[in-house]
Amino acid sequence: MKINVTTPLPMRASSPELNHVFGSNKLSALNGGCLLDTVDEMTELRRTCDLLLDELKEFRTAVDHHAIVATTDAEGKITYANDRFCKISQYSREELLGRDHRIVNSGFHDQKVFQNMWETIGRGEIWTGEIRNSAKDASFYWEAITIVPLLTDDGRPRQYLSIGSEITQRKLAEEALAQSQSEIKKLKERLLAESQYLKSEINTIQRHGEIIGASPGIKRVLHQVEQVAPADCTVLVTGETGTGKELVAQEIHRLSPRKDKMMVLVNCAALPSALVENELFGRERGAYTGALTSQVGRFQAADNSTIFLDEVSEVSMEVQAKLLRVLQQGEFQRLGSSKTHKVNVRVIAATNRDLAEDVRKGKFREDLYYRLKVFPIAIPPLRERVEDIPRMVFAFMEEFSMRMGKKITKISHKAMEALQKHQWPGNVRELRNVIEHSVILSAGDTLKLSFLGDSPTREPQPVTLAEAEREHILKTLETTHWRIKGKRGAAERLDLEPSTLYSRMQKLGIPTRRQKEDEEA
Repeated sequence: MKINVTTPLPMRASSPELNHVFGSNKLSALNGGCLLDTVDEMTELRRTCDLLLDELKEFRTAVDHHAIVATTDAEGKITYANDRFCKISQYSREELLGRDHRIVNSGFHDQKVFQNMWETIGRGEIWTGEIRNSAKDASFYWEAITIVPLLTDDGRPRQYLSIGSEITQRKLAEEALAQSQSEIKKLKERLLAESQYLKSEINTIQRHGEIIGASPGIKRVLHQVEQVAPADCTVLVTGETGTGKELVAQEIHRLSPRKDKMMVLVNCAALPSALVENELFGRERGAYTGALTSQVGRFQAADNSTIFLDEVSEVSMEVQAKLLRVLQQGEFQRLGSSKTHKVNVRVIAATNRDLAEDVRKGKFREDLYYRLKVFPIAIPPLRERVEDIPRMVFAFMEEFSMRMGKKITKISHKAMEALQKHQWPGNVRELRNVIEHSVILSAGDTLKLSFLGDSPTREPQPVTLAEAEREHILKTLETTHWRIKGKRGAAERLDLEPSTLYSRMQKLGIPTRRQKEDEEA
């Protein structure tokens, strides 16, 4: 590479004419009819050179202030480094000269690009790009750089000239923008998931969402709800079908610190077994045949909120393992992806089955059972709180009358007695359906009660003496918060010696409080 710089001299005489008379005190030549004085010519030349030197000095100062300039020999050892290079790299010029430029760039952000750069200039080609280098104190700086190989006559690089400018602030701004865009994308994805979920659930939300009743059983449930709502722990709601487990979960969420976010509802029994994992944890595109798009799962949609898993006993053992991981570590993986997602979700689970019995039969994981049963709430069936039936009847009468444009405000004493004597195997859900059917049939202001005799009756399930004893001991331990010894402990309530109770618990497979805590840890 050869650079020629031609500077026009302000001389009126040609060079041969000057050489002809060179050496005289006064040099004269004929040039366009004018005689030029040699001293004047030399003065003018000297002034021009001074101007060029000043301009060159200003140019070099500007380059040193803004540009990062260095030269290296063919082996990559630094032969020149300007002040700007020394300042930004935090090395002195003495430390840089003779140093391998590749060692100075050892903090290069992408070794593949770094290798490509040296291969390109090694072939005698110019390389331009953006690099991130490390300074002496291990901090990083970004540089937009152009490296020009200076070649020998036979085309081999004999020297390299690099000229660059610092772009650290620009790159940091770009990285911050990329991070913001990534966060916006995640928020949009979650908002879309919540929006889609809300659209699918809005038609199933009950207008009357309050828990109705003043019986001792329902008061106990409401007291437990008030206790556990702010605790942010896992809750297991148990009760027969139709007792209002979802209403209890909604009330816990409403009273919790997470109330400002929507609670996500999942009916595990209503989902096909093959799709439970997909619905709970989401999927990536192509995770299985027919998965044409990625999908956010219910757990991700419930991040920083509450998820209600109704009929949790219906999920498979494989999904139970994933549920346990979410409860223990707050993380899961989508179907078709190895990426781990972190979530902060409060889990409220519900079931109408005896999970302890399922554990004994190997149908439900014991470790998941204890993880879910941090705070159990048992909802009594409607037949055990008949004093609440009149309140519910009038509440449902008002709701359905308004919906159907009727004004039904009365019910006969005989009809109310019939409602209170009914066993209600379908519990509150069955009562609600009966009142709705009766409002449809009623024409005046008095409720005409529909027939109750066709409701299925619940046959008592036979249990062994050991099962009955185990259930009785478990209920007693729950009422004493698993305290066995001392006043009002389980042993005293069961009228047993503590050692005898410990022996019975071991025989029946009932863990002590310490064993439970060890299993849950």
